[in-house]
Formats: sequence, C-alpha cells, structure tokens
Amino acid sequence: MPVGDDAAMARALSETLDDPRDPGRLQERARAFSLDAAVDRYLDLLLDRGS
Repeated sequence: MPVGDDAAMARALSETLDDPRDPGRLQERARAFSLDAAVDRYLDLLLDRGS
C-alpha cells in the first residue's frame, strides 16, 4: 500500500479484523524473522557456511 494512503490502511485493517488469520500459521511465519534466525543467517554469510 502506498505510504501516506490513509484510506488504503483503513481498508487493510478492516479486512484483517473481518477475516483474522490462523494464529499458528502467523507464529510459524514470524519465526523466520526471530533474533535467532537472523543471527544464524548472518553467521552463515560471515562464515561462508552456505546454509
């Protein structure tokens, strides 16, 4: 959504509240962005582990 588009933000929030996502699926996806996952990826790059 475009930055500063208040109407688009309001629509997105309304749609999300009207049709909530499966919490388990969201939690699983969020794990990819955890501190541990980020550190592992940085170490892979820095140590050339190729994971």
